[in-house]
Amino acid sequence: MLTADYNDIRKKAIEWASVLKNPEARDLAEEAAMILLQNGYELPPIKEANLKGRKKGVGYLALYDSDKKTIFVNNHPAVIDHGGFRKILQKDVKSKYAAQDNVILHELAHYIDHIINPAFDTSEHFYRIFLPKEYVKENLSGYAYTNRTEYEAELIAGILRGKIYPDKILDYSDFAHLDNEKAKHLLALGNGSIPNDSGMPRIFDKMMETVYENPSKDAIELLNKDNVRAFIERHKLVLDNAVDVSIREVPLDEISVQRLKESNYVFSGIKTFHELNEAFPSLIDSEGNLIPFNQFLNSVQTINKSYNGQYLKVEYEFAKSSAYMAARWKEFEKDGEDYYLQYRTAGDARVRKTHQRLHGITLPITSKFWDKYFPPNGWNCRCTVVQVRKNKYPLSDETQAMNLGSQATAGKHQEMFMYNPGKKMTTFPAYNAYTISRCKECPYSGGSIKLAKVPDNELCQACKVVREMNSRYKTVPTKAGYLRIHEGHGKHERDENIRIGTYLAEKHGYEIDLLNNPQNKVSADSYNRTLRITQEYKLNSTPSKSSIDNLLRDAKKQADDIVLWIDSDISLEDISAVLRSRVRRSENIRTVTIIYKNKDIMIKREDILADGFKIRPTDLK
Repeated sequence: MLTADYNDIRKKAIEWASVLKNPEARDLAEEAAMILLQNGYELPPIKEANLKGRKKGVGYLALYDSDKKTIFVNNHPAVIDHGGFRKILQKDVKSKYAAQDNVILHELAHYIDHIINPAFDTSEHFYRIFLPKEYVKENLSGYAYTNRTEYEAELIAGILRGKIYPDKILDYSDFAHLDNEKAKHLLALGNGSIPNDSGMPRIFDKMMETVYENPSKDAIELLNKDNVRAFIERHKLVLDNAVDVSIREVPLDEISVQRLKESNYVFSGIKTFHELNEAFPSLIDSEGNLIPFNQFLNSVQTINKSYNGQYLKVEYEFAKSSAYMAARWKEFEKDGEDYYLQYRTAGDARVRKTHQRLHGITLPITSKFWDKYFPPNGWNCRCTVVQVRKNKYPLSDETQAMNLGSQATAGKHQEMFMYNPGKKMTTFPAYNAYTISRCKECPYSGGSIKLAKVPDNELCQACKVVREMNSRYKTVPTKAGYLRIHEGHGKHERDENIRIGTYLAEKHGYEIDLLNNPQNKVSADSYNRTLRITQEYKLNSTPSKSSIDNLLRDAKKQADDIVLWIDSDISLEDISAVLRSRVRRSENIRTVTIIYKNKDIMIKREDILADGFKIRPTDLK
């Protein structure tokens, strides 16, 4: 936050927006104004005007007049008839035509571009965009492709709403190459080099309004309120940005990214629960009376400053490091035991002495040392791990390494840092600054999706509420194991995938998620939490080799691990022959599970390619 006096920001924003008669437009203007003031900009004049014109529809929702340096907001009734400003823009955001849903912020982005960009008034600023259209739409917005002026405004507005963008999108903008403080700050927010907390204070205030309006309710009851959920989502976005920054350096599969971001939601929700609890005492004065709202709002700014200023910066770096190391671990797992892993520090004067003692520890990937002391090993830890050839470095003594690891993480929250983000696939451990040590023993902390009984502890109750809020899955009844299905799971394959998932859950006790299947995107059908693998399900109903081969060929594009349900009378001999042929030609296939006459077998790649491979009836269990 470039501007320190937040109470002054709030007053200026309310005064600036007060000239608008439409309540929704006024709310959007307050939001946009607070974001600009937070980032150190003065505000231009704002006025209402009839911007409909003669065309059907609503005309311009708002526009920036660069000659007058004034924002005009459409006051024609057609805007309300079409659902209002936010609803109209939200449709465009959903279709990826718009970068964000506050039209006044978009026009203020034109204003920012005008005052910081010397090229604003040049003819080149209205030239077409020389980037691939689909790339711009996917990574910024369709409207940004209109011309250079709209590209800059969409990008600036998107950044100010909390988003980060790929380097290619940022580098194409003018402000990425300007030598002034405001442009550099925008770039730092947009590339994730600093936490993008732009706009968070406004959403915190809205959450505190909910607290003030519900003085008799407790924090758990408020978690599901709209303003509180909006704040949790905004906090999560900051941490999600940290994940996205990290996976630019080390790519990570989509399911793992999803799991990291799910953990961000839980962390943000529990942290918000603590913020709500800290706010309640400020509602009442020394005589037990409810204090005036503005006095309450001023009082709770200390909570915002600590939790969403000082703490969030450290948490952002931790999430970034955790996501990076989780991606590294996934890479290491692919090579199995071919290499040793070696602990490395940043090697400079800032390295903690206890971490210096870990430098050079060399152990196999199977060592329990990596379960507890895989980085990050503390706040602002910059340590990493690399693969080394087995014949180049001697193995360290594991017991001694464990002792050094314990010393390196010693402190008030020692157990908090004793986890492997790659194995857990979480940005923060179950036991962290906002939870209690017994949280690490909770079934949720091991990746389980079933919690039979929630303890009476208030924190546990809040955790359950937060997890349910985050879930877009429904539980499918099973006699054993656990099966959930995402609301976006492919409708054409839903029934057969439930059939396959139910069989595996009940037969083996697996915990399985049937995943979201976005349109026009290659994705696996399921994530087996027990085996920690994504799997593609296929059902064979035609008794021919070509049918089996076509299913395998299609499945390998979606996952490295395949489940094939045989619902025909094709022979095991024919299945074996096709498997061997297809796997030999498909380098990515790791396992194939065959379900045949209510029995099954999971077969590894090396076994399928072994001489004399053949599935026998006795192999099926």
